[in-house]
Amino acid sequence: MLLLIASLLAAAQPAETPREIQRALETRALALDTSAWLARAALPAPRALHCAVAAGPDKLLIIGGRTGSTGPMTTDCLGYSASEDRWTGLEPMESERGLAAAAFADGRAWVTGGCRRFGTGLAEVEIFDPVANFWSAGPALPESLHDHAAVAWRDSLVCVIGGGNWAPGSPPVNRVRWLDPAASYWFSATPLPVALGAAAAAVLGDTIIVAAGWTDSGPTNRAWRGVIDPLAPEQISWSEIDSIPGAGRCRASAVALNGRFHLAGGLLGDGRCVAETYSWDPALETWLRETDLSTPRADAGALVALGDWLHLCGGYTGTQPYTDTHRRRYAGRYANDCGVEVVTTPRGRLFPGVPVSVRARVRNHGDLPATLVVTALVVDTLTGNRLLARDTSLALEPGERVLFDFGQLEPPAGAVIATRVGTWTPGDENRANDTASALCRTTGFSDPDGFGYRWESTLEPDTVGFAWFDPGGGETLGPWLPDPDNGLVQRRLPFLFPWYDNSLDRLWVGTNGYITTSEVAVGGNLGLPWPDIEHLIAPFWDDLDLRTGGAVLETVRADTIAWTWLGVPRHGEPDRAVTFQALLIANGRLRFNYLDMDADRASSTVGIQGGDGSWYRYLEFALDGLPPERVPRDSVSVLFHRPVTGVVEQHQPAPVQPDQLACPTVWRAGPLPLALAAPARVEVWSATGRRVRVLDLEPGRATWDLRDETGRPVPSGAYFLRLDAPGIPPARRVAIIR
Repeated sequence: MLLLIASLLAAAQPAETPREIQRALETRALALDTSAWLARAALPAPRALHCAVAAGPDKLLIIGGRTGSTGPMTTDCLGYSASEDRWTGLEPMESERGLAAAAFADGRAWVTGGCRRFGTGLAEVEIFDPVANFWSAGPALPESLHDHAAVAWRDSLVCVIGGGNWAPGSPPVNRVRWLDPAASYWFSATPLPVALGAAAAAVLGDTIIVAAGWTDSGPTNRAWRGVIDPLAPEQISWSEIDSIPGAGRCRASAVALNGRFHLAGGLLGDGRCVAETYSWDPALETWLRETDLSTPRADAGALVALGDWLHLCGGYTGTQPYTDTHRRRYAGRYANDCGVEVVTTPRGRLFPGVPVSVRARVRNHGDLPATLVVTALVVDTLTGNRLLARDTSLALEPGERVLFDFGQLEPPAGAVIATRVGTWTPGDENRANDTASALCRTTGFSDPDGFGYRWESTLEPDTVGFAWFDPGGGETLGPWLPDPDNGLVQRRLPFLFPWYDNSLDRLWVGTNGYITTSEVAVGGNLGLPWPDIEHLIAPFWDDLDLRTGGAVLETVRADTIAWTWLGVPRHGEPDRAVTFQALLIANGRLRFNYLDMDADRASSTVGIQGGDGSWYRYLEFALDGLPPERVPRDSVSVLFHRPVTGVVEQHQPAPVQPDQLACPTVWRAGPLPLALAAPARVEVWSATGRRVRVLDLEPGRATWDLRDETGRPVPSGAYFLRLDAPGIPPARRVAIIR
């Protein structure tokens, strides 16, 4: 289609330059979808690990980085003009560097730290004057630093936040420092709540937003805001905000624009990049999903805001070589822009049978009054059953926000519930915020660990019940190495047991109530994560002693293997014993059962750990009697679940071909005219999935009188019309507004 437009433009105006044709194409594309990431002039060469910063309303700078994964860091400085869509080579820096950070203040770009070789930070600061095209030396950082964030506040101070990564000798730090350009002086500020490197940051007024990054446990999806005291900027009040949806990530790109913090892309712990983009709206206190990048991207420096446009240049896409692509997306205001801000409920942890309201917040972001159709669909994704489907019509003034309640549902036990709320209004210029979704599970599950494991137990109002696995006929394990007090025995599994990113075929069973892939005999229990042991399963990790009594039985039946600690006393307490078991089920589930817990239970660890526990891959159910409500006791079961997979959200039917059935997209009064190519039966469906009417129609005089099968007028809302014919996909959509 765009090629056709290009040829027509070229034929009509042969004097136009290729750049003018490109602008015309972009204008046309913008009219079609203003939320898209549109191509701009590519970088002169592929590049990643660079700085990106705005140097005025029309110009951005790309500084340093490198052009290949094995090449050296560069001194390059490139300038881009948005009005000309053109890159220009500028005076290079004095020092090669990548993974630095830049901020623009007092008419100059301040480039701080970085590295020439990964893992070895620099303290050097260089200053670029874009008017004079001249570099000068700045006051050195108090410490060598790379993979940090930098922001400018009130065009007068530069803030350097955190730093460090996974390189040996380069752990994340929580330090925050201000540079006063006028005095060439660094001073310390309130540190971050956590040590954090490779983070994204931007300033909204007097508030710093810091999101994602690399922690001591790996990439994170956490986010914080720091409120600056204008009279004493060294005083920053930090607090945590909602986590970014999805997996933890680092080296994402961010910028503040039009009162929102925008975040794009990022690098996952397994080396993959993501294309997701989000914005944080402080008025809503929530993350909003925006249009994905055209390709996954990380290591692209900061997002840069020029006018109402977000720019992202170069970066790492997950494969080599680096990319030279340059994309921009409109993030300003629209005259006609209605959307769903957030599905407020159902979210988080739900309980079976406890009614919950289905609510979503809808807003007219545009400059004109609008009448819109709002639909809600709630589905049990595991069974395909619709739990709730409603639609309504709303009239909103510019800026008006409505929290709409679609009614209540009772979550069934064990359901994975997908809620999708959408809006539709004719001529909407911005389709990026038309829908919002939420996914939750109706149990008292724990929050997930970094991989997605969750637990439920009989100690909470969950669906799991106590079910003791009879170990009768099982094999008594031994001999224990080095001894029955703190010993191990290796066992082969009858099936491959899926466990985090691995499949286990053998394990070491310990006398002290734990199972692992490491041949490490441990006496007393410790808290999780414990990096000196790999892949830990701890039904009741304690100082137990088989020398004075008891046994450990292994029982295999069908798709389950169970290890039962039967009447095993604690060390030094031969008269007080515990009986418990751990069951590995071939589908990846893990169950702990507790039958007789007579011994002291205030010094045990109960939980699981994947690998060495890094990247938050562990779930600690209880430790040393805390929390007291989760200390194992008689007739208690704990069930650990792998992440739910195969959840598919339901979508509305796709439209049929226009030559089969045509109708207006919005209809306000009188019978609805239908254009048919031949005699046909037409079915009318509501947005809730209910069939409203069946019509046998002839071409030429086909109409729908806007009544249902009982003759009653249908309410305002969205409806779908489809032909009852084989091979014809549903359906044409019409909004009825009364």
